[in-house]
Amino acid sequence: MPLPRSVSVYLGSSALLLAALLRRLSWLPLIGGAYRAWACRLIRQSGLFDERFYRDNNRDLQPQAKQLLQHYVLLGDLEGRCPSACFDPAYYRLQARSQAARAQALLHYLLVGRHRRLAPSAWFDAEHYLQENKDIARARLEPLRHFLAEGAWQGRTPSSAFDSAAYLQAYPDLASSGLNPLLHYICEGRFQARRTRFGKAPDGASRPARASQAPDTQTTARLWPAGIAGFSGKEDWISAERLLAQLEWLSQESPCAAKSSSAPFSEPTAEPTAETSQHPGQSGPVQTNRGEGFESAIPARSCRTQLPIDVVVPVYLGRLETLRCLLSLLTARVQINHELVVINDASPDPVLREALRNLANAGQITLVEQLVNQGFVKSANLGLRLHPDRDVLLLNADTEVYDGWLDRLHRTALQHPNVGTVAPLSNNATICSYPRRGCDNPYPLELEYRELDALAAQINRGLSRAAPTSVGFCMLVRRACLDDVGHFDEDAFSPGYGEENDFSQRASRRGWVHLIAADVFVPHWGARSFRGEKGRHMTAAKAVIARRYPSYRQQVAAFEAADPLAEARRRLDWGRLARHRAEENVLIFHHRRGGGSARRVEAEISSLHQRGLGVFLLRPVSGDPTSLELSLPMTSALPNLPRFSITDAKALTQLLQTLGISEVRTHGLFDLVPDAVAYLERLVRSLGLRWVAYLHDYKVICPRVNLADRHGRYCGEQGNAQCGHCLALNGSEFGRPAIAAWRAMHRQALSAAALIRVPDEEVAGRIRRYFPELRLQVSANDGTEHSVTCQSRSSKPPSQQAHIVVIGAIGRRKGFDVLLRCARDARARGLGLRFTLMGFGLDDARLRAQGVEVSGRYPEVDAPGLLKRLSADLVWLPSTCPETFSYTLSLALSAGLPICAFDIGAIAARLRRLGIADGLVALSLADRPAALNRFLISLASGMPVRRPAQMPARAPATATG
Repeated sequence: MPLPRSVSVYLGSSALLLAALLRRLSWLPLIGGAYRAWACRLIRQSGLFDERFYRDNNRDLQPQAKQLLQHYVLLGDLEGRCPSACFDPAYYRLQARSQAARAQALLHYLLVGRHRRLAPSAWFDAEHYLQENKDIARARLEPLRHFLAEGAWQGRTPSSAFDSAAYLQAYPDLASSGLNPLLHYICEGRFQARRTRFGKAPDGASRPARASQAPDTQTTARLWPAGIAGFSGKEDWISAERLLAQLEWLSQESPCAAKSSSAPFSEPTAEPTAETSQHPGQSGPVQTNRGEGFESAIPARSCRTQLPIDVVVPVYLGRLETLRCLLSLLTARVQINHELVVINDASPDPVLREALRNLANAGQITLVEQLVNQGFVKSANLGLRLHPDRDVLLLNADTEVYDGWLDRLHRTALQHPNVGTVAPLSNNATICSYPRRGCDNPYPLELEYRELDALAAQINRGLSRAAPTSVGFCMLVRRACLDDVGHFDEDAFSPGYGEENDFSQRASRRGWVHLIAADVFVPHWGARSFRGEKGRHMTAAKAVIARRYPSYRQQVAAFEAADPLAEARRRLDWGRLARHRAEENVLIFHHRRGGGSARRVEAEISSLHQRGLGVFLLRPVSGDPTSLELSLPMTSALPNLPRFSITDAKALTQLLQTLGISEVRTHGLFDLVPDAVAYLERLVRSLGLRWVAYLHDYKVICPRVNLADRHGRYCGEQGNAQCGHCLALNGSEFGRPAIAAWRAMHRQALSAAALIRVPDEEVAGRIRRYFPELRLQVSANDGTEHSVTCQSRSSKPPSQQAHIVVIGAIGRRKGFDVLLRCARDARARGLGLRFTLMGFGLDDARLRAQGVEVSGRYPEVDAPGLLKRLSADLVWLPSTCPETFSYTLSLALSAGLPICAFDIGAIAARLRRLGIADGLVALSLADRPAALNRFLISLASGMPVRRPAQMPARAPATATG
């Protein structure tokens, strides 16, 4: 039996204290050896140290060094080296905020963090994984290890932003390779702009903006998400070959040739300003070329020899991201004069070298080639010195820019004479990061990055904030500041880490100001590989910075505490929401527990979108029963929006009016205060909103939700006295309310609903016994009832086993104990029965011990095929409390297989309506495995069914209260 989480955290913290003591004494031979052996053993058993990954991404280590794990334990963790692709020590330390985590990140995660459900990296959300996979949470398995070993191929998602099963299905080129889909995306797919989620929105990617907000399709091409290249043919991702084809077309154009276009570039909501008039633009006209499956917008570059800004891009490795960067620079339409300078730092990639030379020969770029690799800092300084009279923008080769980007950065630089540097917002730029600050945001959003940049230009126009440092991935430096401060310190920061922080501090001491332009967004992919020496160099650079500028860390801490960019990020979150507002809008209340109601919500959202309605979600915040979180369907988090209290009618009223909500739909008010439904009733009445209430369970009549006792068995509904006794004995997640008051509260609240939908007539009848005055509409969760003809089966030879398949996630209410007893009886008596659980159970090990085959979780889309491959003779749905619908029944019906179930709830009602009730048995037989097994054998083999003697069922008492 796993220990409680609080106990595990306490024991893990104690073990960490002991480990820290042993680490300090590791200079003693015996103690050092014991510490290394213990730490290596723990990490090796965790499965989170990838030896091949560590070797490939730490080339600075000696090639003959075989003790890679020992190196990581002794030095690698402190240097910030990643033990595997999905564990990022720097990111984890931000989550943990612990001195122990700073010293031993992976050990802290294994002993403490995983029990606290902390995220090991930006790629993997442990809390999401355990919420979505209750079997993993119950078994107290380490989530990241499970995902890497099994979960990815079972269709389990590492975060709400990545759909593993759909990723494999969408990209057959990697599905056949056996690669973990998330690892492929980290190392390759993100640079190729492959999609991570595959929703059913009408446009296939995101909801369209309102007509008044829609971008001009003549000036803003609808391109592939997060990418600058169109696509066609079989490939639907960006490849180096196609980028090269586009660049080759560019290289054939004369840089000074006259261009013409019917749609010259104009910045969103931009007005002519004195700043822009100082440098009259050159690239308004564009030429668009269509052909060979791609589209390019080519700026008309100026023929003037004196350009006011040098855009300097040092290049070494990373063919795909570098080509993307250059193509975006050459196709982004800007008004200010500039010269694109590429510093080839002795790249070993011959394809990249040739592409650069072709562009240079065509006059598209100024190319400076170094014969020997000098590193980023020396290459950057070369670009800074190239034209001593110009401002310079240093840009990493793993970025991408869009229309008007340089104009906005330059306009920010001209806000005050003391502005020395300007940097934009980005997905991966520490203090400039969006949507979450201080860390990488690696997954694409629901809108393209070019759209996000245009949104920032519109709603954050002219907004900038001072910072203690600039951020070097995209850094505009004024020439006056360079002349005053000097260039980067090549001796102290030659590897390329910390040089911009040192420069910023030197500039600050001389009165220069560093601004972050909140109206520019430049995505930054980050390093393709996880070069281990990066952590070592960063550690060394931090030591130099701390020694030279003792107050620097305090300056950054003060900036983070004040968070002056919070307003800019919040505006962007609201702006993303506003894009999805339509003439009519629906707000859906739903929990985060998954299950059948989640499937119904997904289908409903798709239907509402097809009707052109805007859809917004309000969901409870984990661990806070009064708070709600606003989000969009199929959307990454909006972490900068405020949380809303279910008890704060004023804030919720303002929210609903802002979003233009005309209808509210509820799909279960779980994980909130018990009287949340009363607050909601008052809200909809005060605003005169239409409320559609979906009842997927029996919460309105029973705080225990499913009419089940502590053993998961149907309670029988024997009246208020029995309900009061059950609540007093067993409690509920809503406490132990008086049953009459509970039902009165829901009766009063539901009277405000314009429509109450239930998934089956049996559910309607049961609820009407308590609330006869309510008008209920029956609406099946899957839209329609199946018309079924069961497959005819001939009798089998006595020696052949009958194969019984149970479908779903089987807990006590779903019949786990019944299945276990029947399997045990069949095994003990050598019956001709074989049980398979298509899914997972409360305790798979106990099931397997009794001979039950357990398939494990499967992607929903694979369910019909998996059931067919199992060649079942019978599907058994052993739920012991009344279901309200059951998607597993729909799956079994679609397969045309005989079905066995207990004669209760919507499952029995649906089977009776279809005239296939031969497989129904009384619930009283749940405790008689021998009789049940005889019935299963008869039904599965096609022999005449002889029903076992049944104990009389108790009739429900007349409902009151």
